[in-house]
Amino acid sequence: MFFNCWFFLTDDDAEDGIPTVKVGNEEITLTDVNEEIINQMTAEEKDIYTQKFQDYYAFMNDWSK
Repeated sequence: MFFNCWFFLTDDDAEDGIPTVKVGNEEITLTDVNEEIINQMTAEEKDIYTQKFQDYYAFMNDWSK
């Protein structure tokens, strides 16, 4: 079975397999993003965060079934 998990395979990901997003010059693990961090994001960073968030949680939901 093939899973669409491109976000696990990038060089920017944390060692534990959780995707990261870049906010300014800082890489933040997707699960550590909070409202304060979201408020600091540019529009482009928010778009990337939203896509990674949706893909990650869709994968986790599918995987747990």
